[in-house]
Amino acid sequence: MALTHFVWLLAGFGAGSLLGGWLGGRLGGRLGQRRRDPEPATNHAPGPPATAPVDPQRLVASIADDLATLVSGVEGRAHTLIDRAPHRDELPAAAEGLLHAIGQLRRLHRELAVFATPPKRAEGGHADLLALLPNLVEDLQHLQLGIEVRWQPASHLPAVAVPATVLREALLYAGRILLRAEPGARCLSLEAELALAGDQPVVQVAMVLEWDGAPTGTPGNLGLDAAGQITQTAAVNLLAAHGGDLLVTHRPGHAAEALLVLPIHHQPSLPTTPLAGAQHPRTAVPDADPTAQQAASVPLLHPYGGVLVIEADAAVRTMLATELRAVGRAVFVCADSGAAAALLLATPERFEALIVDHLDRLTDAALAAAMRRLGPQLRVCCTAPYGGERVLPHDVRSMPKPFSRHELRAALAAALARR
Repeated sequence: MALTHFVWLLAGFGAGSLLGGWLGGRLGGRLGQRRRDPEPATNHAPGPPATAPVDPQRLVASIADDLATLVSGVEGRAHTLIDRAPHRDELPAAAEGLLHAIGQLRRLHRELAVFATPPKRAEGGHADLLALLPNLVEDLQHLQLGIEVRWQPASHLPAVAVPATVLREALLYAGRILLRAEPGARCLSLEAELALAGDQPVVQVAMVLEWDGAPTGTPGNLGLDAAGQITQTAAVNLLAAHGGDLLVTHRPGHAAEALLVLPIHHQPSLPTTPLAGAQHPRTAVPDADPTAQQAASVPLLHPYGGVLVIEADAAVRTMLATELRAVGRAVFVCADSGAAAALLLATPERFEALIVDHLDRLTDAALAAAMRRLGPQLRVCCTAPYGGERVLPHDVRSMPKPFSRHELRAALAAALARR
């Protein structure tokens, strides 16, 4: 009997070993197969959200805004260093070079701003092209060392309906476009003539940059690089605001040409002198604005001449404070709109002006309430950089960056003038 139990015990162990070996082989094979061919995961971690493409014009506008603040601050500090020189003849030449470099930065800002936000259609202003071009030739020669400018003046040209500053700017833009298209060319010729655009008389200015003989450098590429395209768009936008146009053609390795089409300035017709004894209908004179009369009769409440300044850039704050103190104003620099509102509400009779770096500052509820309390006696100025799409409220004066020290002085004088 004991032998029988012992046999069954051995059989049980043997069967268990065989079953374990079979199960181990099956499971091991399946696990190995899974290791070799893993199943795709069903739960994936969420990846980074896709970013929307950046609008080039918005990107350039943002860069132009930052550049405007930077240029104003650097120019303010440059003038501080120049003023500290004991004598003009001891002024280092590097200071003059710094001011020239700042001028180049101002030009770059203007170019980026006009590219990003085209100016609105403007009326008024005219220029005498024949009087402008002699000085322009010298400016064009400064664009590139060794360039030869040839100018054939016309006997007579009518005035063009583009302000002189805008026309000079557009002509310099055109010169830079041509130099980017053919950087090795040295002969730049200018011609101006009367022409017809449709049925309208216009003045056309042709600027041609070409090689003097066979090209010695690398022929230009078809089209313009990104910087050249920005300059061309800025020039087109600038002229379009005054009814003009710019056309650029390029023959790589040979020549590049810019054609500026400028509308003619028409002199307004003089009113005819009425005959003696002629009767004219009487025009009703509108009543004066009672709000304006009330504002004019209210005495000014700011004998201290205090000015609140909200400006993020330290260099621009210093420049504003220096110029304001020079004209006898007390300057209070605030970190944000809330601090400015607290000062206005606590001592409203102390302040006559508020200078902010962005219009968003004026949307603060507390500051808006303090401004309403003071009414039109508080002069509000905004130094936000130029932008064609920005519209300032009628009671906010614009002092757009970048401004030079002389421009800032003129703007502050106009803003703080007694009304």
